[in-house]
Amino acid sequence: LALGLIACGGGNAEPPPNDAELAGPSVVITDSEPGATAVGDVTFTFAFSTNVGTSFAASDVEVTGGTKGAFAMAGDGRSATLVVVPPPNSTGTMTVAVAAGTFENASGT
Repeated sequence: LALGLIACGGGNAEPPPNDAELAGPSVVITDSEPGATAVGDVTFTFAFSTNVGTSFAASDVEVTGGTKGAFAMAGDGRSATLVVVPPPNSTGTMTVAVAAGTFENASGT
């Protein structure tokens, strides 16, 4: 019985990117208001599917019906908060939006 062993060396030692890294990160936006009508400032939370590091900033958020206030990025790069201040005596709609391609994961996707 003859047994042969063939080994291949060299190449990249890093594992290939997983599907989430290839697809790029996504974000879910929620707000601090339990109902449809806010009374006062509203805190929006941005929860990312993966670490986006410092690639996301308050300037990446488009706000209508209010003014951007305090912004904070979590140390793990997976979430951020933005306080939005409505105009005095406002009765309009407040919205926040983040354009596609605004942030990226550690792989640059």
